[in-house]
Amino acid sequence: MSANIKLIDCWNRIGIWGNERPRCPKLDQVIHCHNCNIYSSAGRNLLDRAAPDGYLDEWGQNLSTPIASSTDTLESALMFRIGNEWLCLPNRLICEIADMRLIHSIPHTNDRVLKGLINLRGELHLCVSLGHLIGLDKGSAHAMEGIKTHERILVTERNGERYVFPVSEVKNIFRFHADQIEVAPATVAKAASTFIKGIINVDDVHVGCLDDELVFHALSRKLV
Repeated sequence: MSANIKLIDCWNRIGIWGNERPRCPKLDQVIHCHNCNIYSSAGRNLLDRAAPDGYLDEWGQNLSTPIASSTDTLESALMFRIGNEWLCLPNRLICEIADMRLIHSIPHTNDRVLKGLINLRGELHLCVSLGHLIGLDKGSAHAMEGIKTHERILVTERNGERYVFPVSEVKNIFRFHADQIEVAPATVAKAASTFIKGIINVDDVHVGCLDDELVFHALSRKLV
């Protein structure tokens, strides 16, 4: 069928979308032009018409164009401080940020990583020392002149494992590209470097990106 079809659009003249008089005599029977065989036939003719010149070539080119790579996808992480070190964890692992509260010690436990239990709205959660796990001295923050300590607790969960750990300060959530992560410098403590997969610069602050899989695996093994 030719692409140059003359469309008889009576619905725009004497139908429900038109203002001409007299009105279409079929309206009393079909109520709406959508129910009329003339309207339906016009729609079929439009769909059956031949494609205009260049139309198929244009769509063929569009469909053959490779889909853009997803490497530009932004990731988000929570920035926090333990002692003198700024660290971050993927934001998807953070369930809650809360004020510091009483930690109930567990009898007959001398493990420095397991600090005890914390009550959050009637539920008890394991409280762990991320600083001791990765080899950072949380207490050294008090030696930093001019820096206030606003201790918080982070409630984290990964694959059903939930842990709470205190931090010296919570900064903010930031977004970044994976290719912004740089190799951790030699100045990072040896113990901590095991758990830090790289460094990212956030507003001129070097932030250690924690390997969450390794951190949670170490906690699981430590607390078995």
